Amino acid sequence: MRNETTALLLMRLTFAIAVPLALIFASALFWRTPDVYLPWIDGVAYTGVILLGALTVVPRALLGGPLGTGWALLATGMILYASGEVWWALVGRTRSEAEAVGLPLEDVLWLAFYPVQVLALWRLMGKVPRRDRNLLDALVVSGGLLVVLAVLIQDWLPGANASGGEDSLIVEGLYVTGDLVLVVLAILLVYVQRFDVAPGWWLIAAGFLAFALADILYWILSSYDAYVEGTWLDLGWLVSALCLAGAAILGLETMHAPQVQSLRGIVPASLAVMVSGLALGWGPEGPFGDFARYAALATLVLSLLRLNVAIRDAAEAQEQRRRAFTDDLTGLPNRHALHALPELSGKSLASPTGWSLIVLGLDRFGDVNASLSHERGDRLLTMTAERLGGCLLPGDVLARLEGDEFAVLMRLSDPSQGFAGAERLQAALEKPFEIDGVPVPLTACMGLSATLDPVPAIGPLLKEANLAMHYAKREGPGLIRAYSGQEAPSSVQRLRMRASLRSDLKAGGAAFELHYQPIVRIDNGALLAMEALVRWRQDGALVPPGQFLGEIEHAGLMVPLTQLVLNRAVAAIHRLGQGHAVTVNVSPDLVTPWLLDQVRDTLDRSGAPPHSLIVEVTEDALIRKPDTANEVLRALRVLGVRVLLDDFGAGWCGLSAVRDLAVDGLKIDRAFVARIHRDRPTRAITASIVDLGRSLGLTVIGEGVEDAGEREELEALGVEWVQGYAYNKPIPEADLAAYLSQHPPT
Repeated sequence: MRNETTALLLMRLTFAIAVPLALIFASALFWRTPDVYLPWIDGVAYTGVILLGALTVVPRALLGGPLGTGWALLATGMILYASGEVWWALVGRTRSEAEAVGLPLEDVLWLAFYPVQVLALWRLMGKVPRRDRNLLDALVVSGGLLVVLAVLIQDWLPGANASGGEDSLIVEGLYVTGDLVLVVLAILLVYVQRFDVAPGWWLIAAGFLAFALADILYWILSSYDAYVEGTWLDLGWLVSALCLAGAAILGLETMHAPQVQSLRGIVPASLAVMVSGLALGWGPEGPFGDFARYAALATLVLSLLRLNVAIRDAAEAQEQRRRAFTDDLTGLPNRHALHALPELSGKSLASPTGWSLIVLGLDRFGDVNASLSHERGDRLLTMTAERLGGCLLPGDVLARLEGDEFAVLMRLSDPSQGFAGAERLQAALEKPFEIDGVPVPLTACMGLSATLDPVPAIGPLLKEANLAMHYAKREGPGLIRAYSGQEAPSSVQRLRMRASLRSDLKAGGAAFELHYQPIVRIDNGALLAMEALVRWRQDGALVPPGQFLGEIEHAGLMVPLTQLVLNRAVAAIHRLGQGHAVTVNVSPDLVTPWLLDQVRDTLDRSGAPPHSLIVEVTEDALIRKPDTANEVLRALRVLGVRVLLDDFGAGWCGLSAVRDLAVDGLKIDRAFVARIHRDRPTRAITASIVDLGRSLGLTVIGEGVEDAGEREELEALGVEWVQGYAYNKPIPEADLAAYLSQHPPT
C-alpha cells in the first residue's frame, strides 16, 4: 500500500469504529455489576477496541518508509496483547487452578507485548546516534523505580500479600517492569528532543503512561485481592490503545539527530545504584521485599553497564574535543583552540605586560604543492611547524590556522619584543628544508599585532595580525609588518574578494562563467579554436579576469580554478562542437606533472579526444623551470594535446631558445599588435617573430586585434591566424552551439 490518502482514510475509519466501542464500555460502568463478566461488553467491546487500535496502525506500517518497521512492530505488540485478551476470555477465565500448568498462554501473549513495543520505539526513533544509550537509560531508571515501588508497597501498605504465590507476584512484577521501561523510554525520547516533538510522540508517551498506570494499580490491587473486573481501572488499557492508534493517524517526524542526546548516564545509574543498594542491604520482608531484591540485583548489573558506557562516552567526548582543537596534520592547536585559549587556560594565561600575536603565511606555497606534490607539501608544513616550535620561548603558543598560515601568541615584555619574536621565527626559516634530497628554500610574510591587556582578546588580535600579514604579502616575500591601527579600504576589499572567491569555488564554481573567443584565419574567417576565458559573476555583473585573477593567485586558488576551467571547457566543446578545439590558459606555476595528470583526467572524464584541447602557457613557465616545463609540454604533445606559447615577446625568452621549445604555435603579444602600424621598431620585431615561427613550422597567431589597420599589417607580415574584437568578442556559453554550427573546424 503506497497511497497515503487511502491509508489515512482506512486509519480514520477503523479509529471511528473503535471510539464508539470504547464509549459503550465506559457507559456500561454506570449500570453494570462489577466482577460480573459481560461477553458483549468485556469480550466484544473491550477486546474490539484493542484490536481495532492495532488495525489502525497497520496501514501506517504498510506505507513503509524509514519508520515502517517501527509501526509494524507497534501493531504487532497490540495484536499480541489483544490475542491474550481473546484467549483469556475464551479459555483463561473458566480455567481452574488445578488445570493451570506453568505460565498460561494469555500471560505469554501479554508479556510478549513489552519487548515488541520496546523494539517498536527503538525503530520509531529512526537512525539517530546513541539510541542504545537512551534504551539503557530507560532500563536503569525503570529498574530503580521498580525497586522503590516494591519497597513502598510492602512498607507503606500493610496487608499486601501474594495471593497467587510468589511466582504470581514475580509475573505481575514483570508486567510492571515492562510498563516502566516503556513509559521511561517514551518520556526520555520526548525529553532528549527538548520536548519539541510532533503530537504523535506525545500520544505514544501518553498511551504507554496510561497502560503503565493501569498495570501498576492492577498489581497493587491484586496483591490485596481487591481487583474487581469491570471498573474504571479497565479504561486505562483502552485509552492506551486509542492513544497509540491516534499517533499512527497523526504520524511521526523522524527525530533530529543534533538534538538526540542520552541523559548523562552517570545520574540515573548512580541513583539506581543507591536505591538498589538500600534494597539489598535493608529491605522489608515478605514477597514484595523479595521482589525488590531481585529487581535491585538486575538494576545493579544494568547500572554498572551504564556507568561503563558513560565513562566511555566521556573518553570519546574528550577525544572529540581534542580533535576539534587540534590540527590533524601538524598536531598543533588549530584556529578554534587559539580562539578558546583564554577560556581554557584561565588565569594561567594572564600577563601583566600584554601580548603580541604573529600571523605567518608562507610565500608561494602553492608552487610547492604544484611542483613537488601535495604529499610533499604536507611534509613541508610539518617540518615548518617543527622548526617554528623549536624557537619558541616558554609560554609561547604556536597554532596552525589553515593552509600555509601559522600563528604565534607571545607574552610581551616590551614594545620591541614583538618584532624580535617575528625576526626569530624568520631566522628559523632561513635554512632551506630538504625533502627527498631536494633543497626547498622557504620564506614567509608575517603580520604583527599587540595588546597591553593582561588576558588577550584573540579575535581582534588575529584580525589585525592577519591584515598586517596581507600588507606584507602585497609588498614582497619575507617581509614583517605590524598592524598600523587602520584598515585600508582596498586591503579590506581584497580580503573580502578572496573570501568570496574561495567560497564560490568551494560551492562548485557556479559563480564562474566561461566565455569563448574564436581564433580565426585572417583571410577567410575559418575557425582554428575557441579560447576559454573565465568571468566571475558578482551582484549580477560579470567581473573581468584582470580584476580577480591576481587575488586568485595570492589566495592560492589557481589549482581549483584551472581544474574548473579545464573540465568545463573541454566538456562544452566536446558536447556542442563537431570536432572543434578549445584553448585553455594555464598559470606558469602549474606547468608541472600535475598539469599532465589533470589533462588526462579531464579528457577521460569528458570522453573528448586529445586534439580538442590546446594548452596555452606563457614564457614565464619556461623561464622559471625550463627543464620541468619542457618535459611536461612534450608529454602533452605526445598525448595529442597541442601547446601554444601565449603572450610571446612580453617576457624574456631568447629567440634561439624557441627552437627547442615543445610548442605548436606562438601568440604574438597584444603589446606588439597594438603598435604595429604606428611604430617601425615594433613592426620589425613582429616581422622577425613571424619569420621565426614560420621557419620552425609553428602556427603564428596575432592576438588582441581590434581594428582593420592592425589586421592589415599582420596580414602583410604573413600572419595567418588572428584573434580579437575586430573579429569577435568573447561569446557566452549559451551562444556557443549556434556559433560553432556556422563555423566548422579547419
